[in-house]
Amino acid sequence: MYQPPKDFENEKESSSNTLLQTENPSRKNLCHLQSDFYKQQLHPGEKLDSLGATFLGYINEHLDYDRISGDYVIASSKAQQDSNFKTVSLYRWCREVLVHSATQTFFGTQLLTLDPHFLQNFYTYDTTSWKLLYKYPRPFAHDVLTAKSALVSTLTTYLTLPPHPTTSWLIHTLTHEQHSIGITRPNIAAMLQLAHWVINANAFKLAFWLLAHILHNPSLHSTLLTETAPAISSSGTEINMPYLTTNCPHLTATYHETLRLTSSAASVRTALAPTPIGSKLLPAGTKLMSPFRQLHFDETVFGPEVQRFVPERWIRDEGLGRSKAFRPFGGGTTHCPGRFVAKQEVFMFVVVVLHRFEVRLKGGEEGQGFPGVEREKPS
Repeated sequence: MYQPPKDFENEKESSSNTLLQTENPSRKNLCHLQSDFYKQQLHPGEKLDSLGATFLGYINEHLDYDRISGDYVIASSKAQQDSNFKTVSLYRWCREVLVHSATQTFFGTQLLTLDPHFLQNFYTYDTTSWKLLYKYPRPFAHDVLTAKSALVSTLTTYLTLPPHPTTSWLIHTLTHEQHSIGITRPNIAAMLQLAHWVINANAFKLAFWLLAHILHNPSLHSTLLTETAPAISSSGTEINMPYLTTNCPHLTATYHETLRLTSSAASVRTALAPTPIGSKLLPAGTKLMSPFRQLHFDETVFGPEVQRFVPERWIRDEGLGRSKAFRPFGGGTTHCPGRFVAKQEVFMFVVVVLHRFEVRLKGGEEGQGFPGVEREKPS
């Protein structure tokens, strides 16, 4: 069992809260043990399969035509023969469906019932979180600080509720184990707020870019509809994930190419000993930051036209996905444990959207240019 160090914050002497409940034969510290919890839930296996089934259920609910409503709907028509349609903001639609579904999948149904404004506060936090990273002065970071405070406050109240069967194994285990060693609710809530952000910050954006490329490429759209059709049940509500991940090369190629063009992961390491790099000698203790985005535009690896969306490059060279130059989720000991559920989530959403609806750009390709990347803010 896990024995926290004697100087652990809020550690008490009673045996009831100095021992975690999870078996820990390697006697890992709490930080590393929590990393194991993420891997147990999010790496391939029964726990991920169960999570995926729950996720798909919520995605299906939110993609019910009659439930497509809210500020992301720009215009709609009454149901009249062939004229029934809704015009949506693709970005906000992806955000609403996937963040809502992910929040319910991981945190259960109680959280959003407790605070109907929780997701709106999350959207504000996600949009302005870069101010925290760049240590903006408080007067100029009121929006992000207010949103963060509201999120933590709701999560603190959430932790007072009795365990609920809709809560994921991961969130239940993280909160239970931290509580068992005496960490206070506000501190656990602060951890959950960060976990909620990590779970939700990137997947909906990836789905948006994926659909944007597909909708701007009619040939690819048609190819993906044909390729993924065998994975969809006759009811349209069930998906054969193994088929999508192993028998749909164009879907996988589109996913990889979108990741290559839009991801901006980085890795940070510490030099443990004097380390020569080129003509420089880095002293021990030097912090090294390796941004991976530059690697994704290396013509010696990905071929010509690296600035363009060319998913076929991944079909021509199936080994690109294993290249050391392709690091959308980092690597090594900090390899993102959520990479499997992110792919599953995006695949499910995109495939259901393409097969359930006749989706097209308002005004056609000529009437709407391809969306640009925000380069003015470090978000």
